[in-house]
Amino acid sequence: MRFISNLPIGRKLALGFGVLVVLILATGLDGVRDVRRMEGLIDAMAAQHALPALDLREANVQMLFTSRAVRNALLDEDPAAVARRAGDIARYDSAFDARFASYARAIVREEQKVMARDVVARVARLRPLEQEAVAAALAGHPETGRALLPAMRAQADSIDAIFDALTASKVALMQDEIATADEESRDAVLVMLAFLAVATGFAVVTALGIGRPIVRGLREVAAAADGLADGDLRQRITVTSGDEVGQVGRAMTRMIESQQALAQVAAGLSAGDLGVAPQARSEHDALGHAFTGLHATLGRLIAEMRTLVEAARQGALATRADADRFAGAYRELVQGTNALLDAVAAPIDETAQVLDRMAARDLTARVQGRYAGDFDRIKGAINTAVTTLASAMEQVHVAAEQVMSASAQVAGGSQSLASGSSQQAASLEEVGGSLQSLAASATEGAASAGRAQQMAGAARERVADGRQAMTQLSDAMDRIRASSGETAKIVKEIDAIAFQTNLLALNAAVEAARAGDAGRGFAVVAEEVRNLAIRSADAARSTAALIEESVTHARLGVELNATALSRLEDIDREVGRMGEMVTTIAQAGASQRDGVAQINDAVDEMNGVTQQVAANAEESAAAAEELSSQALVLNDLVASFRTGSGTDRAEAAPSGAAGPARRRVSPARALAGAA
Repeated sequence: MRFISNLPIGRKLALGFGVLVVLILATGLDGVRDVRRMEGLIDAMAAQHALPALDLREANVQMLFTSRAVRNALLDEDPAAVARRAGDIARYDSAFDARFASYARAIVREEQKVMARDVVARVARLRPLEQEAVAAALAGHPETGRALLPAMRAQADSIDAIFDALTASKVALMQDEIATADEESRDAVLVMLAFLAVATGFAVVTALGIGRPIVRGLREVAAAADGLADGDLRQRITVTSGDEVGQVGRAMTRMIESQQALAQVAAGLSAGDLGVAPQARSEHDALGHAFTGLHATLGRLIAEMRTLVEAARQGALATRADADRFAGAYRELVQGTNALLDAVAAPIDETAQVLDRMAARDLTARVQGRYAGDFDRIKGAINTAVTTLASAMEQVHVAAEQVMSASAQVAGGSQSLASGSSQQAASLEEVGGSLQSLAASATEGAASAGRAQQMAGAARERVADGRQAMTQLSDAMDRIRASSGETAKIVKEIDAIAFQTNLLALNAAVEAARAGDAGRGFAVVAEEVRNLAIRSADAARSTAALIEESVTHARLGVELNATALSRLEDIDREVGRMGEMVTTIAQAGASQRDGVAQINDAVDEMNGVTQQVAANAEESAAAAEELSSQALVLNDLVASFRTGSGTDRAEAAPSGAAGPARRRVSPARALAGAA
């Protein structure tokens, strides 16, 4: 295995695939041989068994056709049809002879040959009978031919039995051949599977033996390359084979070691450690030479930066670095640092001068230099701050003068407000007395409305009771009318019974008259019954008349009751509306009472507020006098600053003070007038 692992990859693949191709060819040749053998078996089976079996079956079919044609000829009465049947029989016999002769030529077993000769002999005995029967049918004597049918049927049955035996024998031979073919097919499959198993096993062993070391080594090298591409220099390759993969692994190991050394140098440079100097591996090591030059350049650059930083710490902003010692971007970096110091020092100097003048209360100083970027923003911010401060001082001066004028006006207005507030308090006391009288009247009105609401509710309840009683009365009248109707029906039934009784009495009298003396007593009874029936009919008619009159009076009572009920419902609705109106009046009275109470509370609160306003007005007058004195002090302080517009301020001060004074007078006068 060590020898194979040290072979080049091309030779490994050629060796493995060569052996695999040989095994595949052997498997294919064995398969072709087996297929050819199976084709021979199939051809032999078809020639010796399948085709003869088809000939035997077809001969049997032709014999059946002959038997059917003979029967049809005996059944047909048309001579032309019988003649056609005779032609069909001759054609069927010829086809039978051809098929059976083809079958007989393919017979290989002696017992089958014996049965075939027996079939030929029996057919030879059957055909004369068939010909005789057909001839009788052609002669117009089908009954003679039908007499031959039992003999023909016996011959045909014996032939069918021999055909069945031949078919069974042929089927048995075919099954034996099929079993032999199956056995040979299984043997061929087993041999082919053995070849395939050997080829597959060798392929697997070859793939694992050749591919696994290659794949393992390539994966290890690829993983190391991926880690190296991601900047991970902790990769370690353990491939030791002598093929191309081992060569790549050893080359990658040297490259990783080189990168680790350079990374150590770069880490020292990034950490500011210039003590680790890079070493070039050869004269062609461009990266090593580049790191050596970078190390020297960074050393000089750091030395210059240290000089500038130390000078800046000492306040020597005029110190500059030597840009001639560098080239390219490093030279631009040093020059940019010098320019940065120049740009920083100039605005700092001028800003310090402006701040010195501001400290001396000179607000006319400004930064005049031309700067860019944030320095221009600083310049604008300082100038804006100075300008804003100067403007604020001027506004404070003007405001102080206005405060002095306004404080005097506030003092006067506060006195007027205090006087007006006292008068307003007296008026509010009078209003409070009137509101108390109004509150008492509103309370009495609300109580009266509540009593009226209770009376309206009681009236509505009584009306509702009356309406309910009328409704019950209407129901009772309806029941009376219904009972009267039922009674009238009963009376009518009694009248009908009396009428029938009268008829029966008349019939009984007639029968008694027919009976003579024997029926005289029965005639007397019949007469009495008839009289009772007449009296019952009269009483029933009188009762019916009275009931009809009662029903009429009950209907009238129901109608009058309905009218009274309608009137009570109208009264109920009116009483309801009156109750709603009284309720509304009661609610309005209660709301009026509550409103008067709220107004009374508000007047009391206004009285207290008015007294508080009067006290506050007196305090405001005192505060205004104090404010005037403080404004005078503030005005003197602001006048000590130079803002660059002192003359304009002096001229504009009177008018500036007068304007705000007039604006502040208006609220005071308005307050005094309102009081």
